[in-house]
Amino acid sequence: MFEEPNLIAYHLHKDKYLFYGKEAKNLIGKLPKIIKIIFPVQKGVIHDFDALFNLIDLIKQEQIMRFWKDLKFVFPFTYAVAGVPGFATEIEQKAAQEVLKKAGFNKVFLVPSAVATAYSLVDDVFSADPFVVLDMGAGKTEVSVVSRGGVILSRYLDIGGDFFDERIKNYLHLKYAIVIGRSTAEALKHSLLAFSGKDKSSLVKGKALDTGLPKELKVSTSELQEAVFPVLGRIVEQLKDLMEEIPPEIVGDITKNGVYIVGGLAKIPGIRKYFEENVKIKINKPDRPTKLLIDGLMRISRSRSALSAVSLPEIL
Repeated sequence: MFEEPNLIAYHLHKDKYLFYGKEAKNLIGKLPKIIKIIFPVQKGVIHDFDALFNLIDLIKQEQIMRFWKDLKFVFPFTYAVAGVPGFATEIEQKAAQEVLKKAGFNKVFLVPSAVATAYSLVDDVFSADPFVVLDMGAGKTEVSVVSRGGVILSRYLDIGGDFFDERIKNYLHLKYAIVIGRSTAEALKHSLLAFSGKDKSSLVKGKALDTGLPKELKVSTSELQEAVFPVLGRIVEQLKDLMEEIPPEIVGDITKNGVYIVGGLAKIPGIRKYFEENVKIKINKPDRPTKLLIDGLMRISRSRSALSAVSLPEIL
């Protein structure tokens, strides 16, 4: 299994897609203007169809087809299994189907992301009692009640890890008149942001707003907390709102099983305790919160019966 960030580099003059994933991410802010970094998927849905097709095609050629190049028979029937957020419209679901079919997959199965994640959380999603999945990804946050292989209730916010990065950038801009890049803000989030342990600090390099010259300053964990607290507050309120709408018949199950926090933001140290203190409910933090969706999709892909049971109807 391999993972690549949702980025691809496009050469404006040559009308050509050059590289993608980790390589593209490491070069954000370091490329000439004729090369544009594109995020094909934004806030959980397709934003740029052509860019996503080329991203899938590059991954397919470099990561998949190389395993078949020495074989002497025709490439076999292939199918793709993809997770889609619960708020995706039929048009957005259709776009996901079409881009994967255009990439060469004979059949496409779309599965609600919360259900796919649940496959990695419980042994049997079809017999599991109701529980909540709070998925805090890069571009969106989705909270869902999952039960018996389906979603009972879900809520969505268009904020996630990327929004945290913007908050950190804006906070330092306003407080210290320093301009930092997206990659620098993300690195600070990963290395310094925490809700447990002692207050740490780190040097950050950027550009002075008044002079445009290089500027260096020390930033603390408590300052990053101050920067992102308003965003976390919105996620807490979203979770509380969903809890209020849960049918009374399953309140006991939810109280017993609790909430599973997944996605990139679930990796922040102390985030589990933060939610427990603010929502007053059991919070579960899996060991690999960013791997669950992919692992769940892989489990589903190995079972034709599971594909039939949990995949969304094909949109014609």
